[in-house]
Amino acid sequence: MINAETAGKLTPYLNALRALVRSTERSLREGLTDGTGALAVRGYTGLHAKIAEVLADDFFVTESLRLEVPSAGADADSGDTDRRQLSQVHMLANQLLIYLEGQIKQGGGRGAWSWGFQGDEHGAFGMPHPPEPPIPPVPPVPPNAADWRGLGRDLQEQIISMTRNTLKRALSNIDVEMSGRGTVRGADMRGEDLQRRNFAKGKLIGVNFSGANGESVNFEDAFLADVGLSDSNLTAANFSGARLERCRLDNAVLERANLGTAVLAKCDLSNANLTGANLQGTRLINPVLTGTILPDGSVWADGSDLRKFGATIVTRRIHIEIDSDDDDRQPDGDKLV
Repeated sequence: MINAETAGKLTPYLNALRALVRSTERSLREGLTDGTGALAVRGYTGLHAKIAEVLADDFFVTESLRLEVPSAGADADSGDTDRRQLSQVHMLANQLLIYLEGQIKQGGGRGAWSWGFQGDEHGAFGMPHPPEPPIPPVPPVPPNAADWRGLGRDLQEQIISMTRNTLKRALSNIDVEMSGRGTVRGADMRGEDLQRRNFAKGKLIGVNFSGANGESVNFEDAFLADVGLSDSNLTAANFSGARLERCRLDNAVLERANLGTAVLAKCDLSNANLTGANLQGTRLINPVLTGTILPDGSVWADGSDLRKFGATIVTRRIHIEIDSDDDDRQPDGDKLV
């Protein structure tokens, strides 16, 4: 049992324990666990240490309810680790709260309010003891300024982390469909999963798909200008009839891709892998093909003939002639017409 003096020392921590139990329970119930495990562990560890100082002789409090968080492995998922930590904190905090409230209630029994003689079961004149008055709520202890600043930084980091993870999950579940005349400008989709997405007949300008997984993505009859596809996986992608201008496909994987009848103007295909790709009717206008792996597995070299794959290379040069002769007559004396 806990006497009145000890209860007075513990009461500043009871409201904090109740808040911790409610917040962890809500996070677990609503699935808002990403990035909150470490914050909950730190909160419980601090409260437990303060309570253990007051109840240093209580083995159940000091040892049985001490939180020991197992170290997460290198391959452990951060979301699973947060959920496990929140579950442990919720169970221990709830158990500690119930235990302390029970001990405080037992410690404030009849002895402190007995109106009868000592040892008298019913009190004076055989009258029963009056009911115990309720324990008034304890106001929360405000943290100091340094704690507020630390709490603000922690909350900001947790909110940013949760928002980033939530948006990433939401975007991964969006099925992008652009069939028709839809136009996308300047979107950043680096590293996104674009498997079997449909951009047919769409217009993409300045979009960055670098490092994306675009296996079997559909760009049929689409228009792409200044689009970044560097280091992307475009295995079995469909570019049939598409027009690409100034697009970067360096280091892209285009194995078994369909580039039939597509037009690629001033596109960088350096070190791209075109093994097994369909180039029937493909037109390459001023391309960059340094280190490009051709459909038969050979590496592009100056003078390589792409006609055997059905493709055509077009090299366009602009010739500008500047006449610096200020004389208005030709050497033979005739006038300029």
